[in-house]
Amino acid sequence: MRRPGLVVRITAVGVGVVYAVVLHLVGIRLDQGVKQGLAYLPALAALLLIAWDLSVWRWPLVWKATSRPRLDGLWAVTLHPTSASRIPAEGNQGPIDGYMVVKQTYWTMALRQFTAEGSSVSRAFFWEGSHGTGIDWLTFIYDNMPRQRHQHRSGRHFGTCSLRPGNRRPTEIEGMYFTDRYTQGDLKMTFLGRDTDAGTFDEAARKHADLTAAQQAK
Repeated sequence: MRRPGLVVRITAVGVGVVYAVVLHLVGIRLDQGVKQGLAYLPALAALLLIAWDLSVWRWPLVWKATSRPRLDGLWAVTLHPTSASRIPAEGNQGPIDGYMVVKQTYWTMALRQFTAEGSSVSRAFFWEGSHGTGIDWLTFIYDNMPRQRHQHRSGRHFGTCSLRPGNRRPTEIEGMYFTDRYTQGDLKMTFLGRDTDAGTFDEAARKHADLTAAQQAK
């Protein structure tokens, strides 16, 4: 499991150790001008790390050297529960339409899913190896909170979702999910745009409609 915090801590410690060793060496052999220049190394290293996390990894050519797909944006989602899912008779047997908002840096992910009956938020995630495809797969744990009027048949629950992008700039993604209320199924995501500001199902639906209208007007 590759946790962003662990990577950042290891990097910070590594930079600190290297910096301490370099200072020791320049105190013996190098002149004052070099010493002054080396004083900026920690700050420069930190800035480069932040720049990579927030932006550089997405740059043309640079992103091709990584296995990390770019998923940030607004997605239309369709859930297909399996027949083995324990869904109450009055519950939604599917397909279930919704939206996914993904916020992403190189080392962080935050995902929110909205349906007409409730919303989910990611609590933890990890990137899996590419399994020979050259593209990382994403697995995340989420917390789902149904709307109050649906909680008599669908209470709060936790689940795990696995997404398997086919390339570094996917427009469609397939995946699967499992929950602790004994439901499971497949899902399909269709990319709509890079907007990540939607905070409700209705707002995401409006943004979807606006994007569709703009495309039709071209």
